[in-house]
Amino acid sequence: MIPNPYFLRSSQVTSPSGVFDNLFKPHQLTTDPGHNYAIYKEDDKYVAELEVPGFSRSDFSIEWEGDKLHIKGERQRDKLPTREYITNNRSSDNVEFKITDCEGDVDRQKTHASYEAGVLYIVMPMNKDRKQKVEVR
Repeated sequence: MIPNPYFLRSSQVTSPSGVFDNLFKPHQLTTDPGHNYAIYKEDDKYVAELEVPGFSRSDFSIEWEGDKLHIKGERQRDKLPTREYITNNRSSDNVEFKITDCEGDVDRQKTHASYEAGVLYIVMPMNKDRKQKVEVR
C-alpha cells in the first residue's frame, strides 16, 4: 500500500523544525507531537482544524510572519488547578503549529480563527486575484 503524502498521523510528527516542509501542498503544517489536525479546501478558503483541548481563547497567539502562519498556545499556569498526579497522559501546556502558504494564495488580512469544543479553527480565505500588476517605468 502506497502511503498518502497528504495524510500524516500526529505520531509521525516529531517536532516543529520544518522537517515536513515538502509534504503538504499547497499548505504545509508542522506541529508538536500528539495533536490531531486537518487542513482542507472548502469553496474559496482553506480551513485548518487543530485539536487542542483544555485551552481558552485568550491562550492563543496567531500571526503571519512572511509566508508562515505561527500559532502558539500557552495555558496560563495560574489558572490551572494544583494537583498531585498519579499519572498524567495529557498533552503539554504549550502547543505550536506553523502553516506555510506555499502557493501564496491566502489573503492574510482576512485570516481569522475561532475556538470551540477544544478545536481551534483557522480560516484562510484565498486571494481571488493572485495576479499582481507591475508598473513599467
